[in-house]
Amino acid sequence: MYQYYTWNQKERNWVKRKHLRSKLLTEGASGAMADTIGRIPVINLSAAQSEKYFLRMLLYHQAGAKSYADLRTVNGVEEPTFQAACLKLGILDDESEIDRVLEEAASVRFGSQLREVFATILIWVKPADPRSFWEKHKAVLCEDLLHGDGAQEPIENVLNAVLLEVEEHLQRNGCELENFNLPKPNPCLMIDKPPRDIIEETNYDINTLKEIVSQNVPKFNEEQSQVYQRVMSSIEHDKGEIIALEAPGGTGKTFLISTILAKVRSEGEIGLGMAASGIAATLIMNGRTIHSRCKVPIEGLNENSYCNISKRDSTAELIRRCKLLVMDESTMAHRHVYEAVDRTFRDIRGDDRPFGGTTTVPSGNWYQILPVVKRGSKADVIDACLKSSKLWDQAVVMKLTKNMRLKRDGRQAEEFAEKLLAIGEGREPVHEDLGKYKIRIDDELLLEDETLDSLCDFVWEGLPQNFATPEWLCSRAVLCPTNEAAEEVNTFMTNKFPGEGREYRSSDKLTNESRHHQFPEEFLNTIRFAGIPPPIS
Repeated sequence: MYQYYTWNQKERNWVKRKHLRSKLLTEGASGAMADTIGRIPVINLSAAQSEKYFLRMLLYHQAGAKSYADLRTVNGVEEPTFQAACLKLGILDDESEIDRVLEEAASVRFGSQLREVFATILIWVKPADPRSFWEKHKAVLCEDLLHGDGAQEPIENVLNAVLLEVEEHLQRNGCELENFNLPKPNPCLMIDKPPRDIIEETNYDINTLKEIVSQNVPKFNEEQSQVYQRVMSSIEHDKGEIIALEAPGGTGKTFLISTILAKVRSEGEIGLGMAASGIAATLIMNGRTIHSRCKVPIEGLNENSYCNISKRDSTAELIRRCKLLVMDESTMAHRHVYEAVDRTFRDIRGDDRPFGGTTTVPSGNWYQILPVVKRGSKADVIDACLKSSKLWDQAVVMKLTKNMRLKRDGRQAEEFAEKLLAIGEGREPVHEDLGKYKIRIDDELLLEDETLDSLCDFVWEGLPQNFATPEWLCSRAVLCPTNEAAEEVNTFMTNKFPGEGREYRSSDKLTNESRHHQFPEEFLNTIRFAGIPPPIS
């Protein structure tokens, strides 16, 4: 009711709202609508008024309550206090919550995946007593290893192996076991084997890789062959060249760099495949983002930064043995990222050539989005590009221009590709009558009905029959200009998906408890993050 009406204290009655408060809740509404309650006084958490504080929390989460008893009732059971009701709902910071998270993860994850979840909880959730958390769950973390050893209870060498793996996950994020008061692995029980990073980059099926190379190389066009030969020559003769690959969409860039990586790996060498974005990294075999693989600092990155890699850790050993470095979508990341990687490679490898003498292939399409500079001018964006770095002056630039995709998709695809290229090169006429820098889109590329329903029906046509097929879902997407628009599409499609939805309660808190009175829980609920569903009102 409060979404459509507001309470008039003077007249003691409800009055229909006059002003719109939310763009996302207008669909189907006959009048103005809001998604927030007007005012509930902020109450600080203290011993003297703790129940008032928890009552206030419940008012934001228990819809339709008509009495205090209703507010305290959770799943049909009336709790004795408002605090107990909050705990039962899962809206309080409670150590049992992370126990339930790991137990739920154990039902769908196993072995290394579950140990990674455990390490993630340590790093980001920070349990109050990590040692007790370890003791409580160490048995389930060891299950796969126990099965392999034929043991019934966690034994010392198995626990040692689990701690080693957890330690590796922690070290990737700049943490150590000591930070969480967890036991150190026993050096006497450590098996003499290469670090996990090395195993991941060498544990390939050589015959499969050789087959990929033998099948792909004959399919290269002339431009692709030239790039392939130049890269392999640089590796074989230890030239350590930077070979910058400029390739618009459809020219076979991913096909080429995947073949080059397969060739290097098929010879028992290490080739690192990375990308500026997570989506691009998934297209490369064993691909990782540059920040993940090279531990590039996120906060405080500048022209003098180094990556967070010690000369003694496993990533440093990986860098020393690396023969090829591929960095896809290099047009999107700030030049300081590549300069930090270059500086770190030189230091670890003890070689003052670019990237420590490692043959490096930055690739991308300069017609696409450039690095994002917060509140930056055009000059700031250009300065952030890799082309503005001194590294670019030492690069050999090679281009792919033949669109291989068009040969498969026909004339219509060729016309569309030419249209995109014309826009990218600035050849498409600008229509000042539509606005500054505006171009006119052909009518055949537009939907007749400009509604969200029509757009989603067009993109996800056949949803009831295909919603359980990952390949079908991954081949469809809606590109949104803002987070708000993306949230609207996600909400709309979530409601259309078959099946029953599930709600997960968040437990929001400030890291600086002294400012608790300035930021009540309902404010924290309004903070939204990319990739995470919005809080439920």
